[in-house]
Amino acid sequence: DGRELPSTVKKDDIDYSSKRNVGAGASGDVFFARLKNGTSIALKRIPISSKAHRDEVDRELQVFMARGDSPYVMNNYGAFWDAEDDAIVIPMEWMPYTVKDLGLFWGGLNEALLKAVFFQVVSGLVYL
Repeated sequence: DGRELPSTVKKDDIDYSSKRNVGAGASGDVFFARLKNGTSIALKRIPISSKAHRDEVDRELQVFMARGDSPYVMNNYGAFWDAEDDAIVIPMEWMPYTVKDLGLFWGGLNEALLKAVFFQVVSGLVYL
C-alpha cells in the first residue's frame, strides 16, 4: 500500500545467501542472516493477511521503535515491507544462545547465574 516503514537496515543490505530458518512463532518465522558487511542479524518475517492486520503490526512497531535503547531488550533495526512475500520483515539483533544453551554449556545453571538471568528478564519487562 506504499506506506514506508522506518528502518536502519534495508532489504538490499542483507546477504540472503546466508539466510536460514531458526524458529517460528505465532506471528511468523525467524531467520538468521548476515548483512553484506558481515554482521549477524535475526529477521522476523510476519505475513500480512489484510489491511487491518498490517495496521495492527504497524501500531506495534511504532510503540516498540519509540522506546530508547535498553541493555535488557534486543535491538530492533526497524522494519521493511517485502512485497514479494506480502510480509513485514523486522531486522533485529542476533542472539546466538538461549538460557537452555547456557545451561548445557556450563553443565547446569547455578543460583547466582539464574538470579542474574531473572534480573535481566524482569528488567526487560519493566522497560517494555
